[in-house]
Amino acid sequence: MIRRFRLAESEVEVLVRVLAGEVEVRVGRELFRFRLTLAGPHRGKVELPGEVKPFWFSRLGSGVWQLFIEGVEQKVALEDPLQGRGGTGRSHDGQEELVAPIPGRVVQVLVAAGSEVSAGTPIVVLEAMKMQNLITSQLGGRVREVRVKPGTTVEAGQVLAVVG
Repeated sequence: MIRRFRLAESEVEVLVRVLAGEVEVRVGRELFRFRLTLAGPHRGKVELPGEVKPFWFSRLGSGVWQLFIEGVEQKVALEDPLQGRGGTGRSHDGQEELVAPIPGRVVQVLVAAGSEVSAGTPIVVLEAMKMQNLITSQLGGRVREVRVKPGTTVEAGQVLAVVG
């Protein structure tokens, strides 16, 4: 699987390719190879030759990710190719509908109906093509409904939760 990103405010293209458990990242002319292991929701390990580095990550909003590697915070802004294919919508009454941007399987529901959430709060973890995607609230508010549960298979555009 290959995914292309463009670094925010830059013309540099980032090409990510996953090959049999190894990740290959090309940034401009530089090539990096490593093993990436998820150790649970929003955390994992990067295995480089001779060293292992744990990391935590969360999606702050559309195309903005927050990474913590060795206690150092990094914010990464990427133009995500899934952006614009769904993810969040607005209903008639001003509530935010969080929709699946692609078909997949719900791995985890991170909030319950009635919870107060802020903008950027992860609501659902959706797995598609062996990658886990955080579906986040863009506006924040009270979680009115959660329409899925872990193990649910969803289609692109299907409403996962309602916040408002």
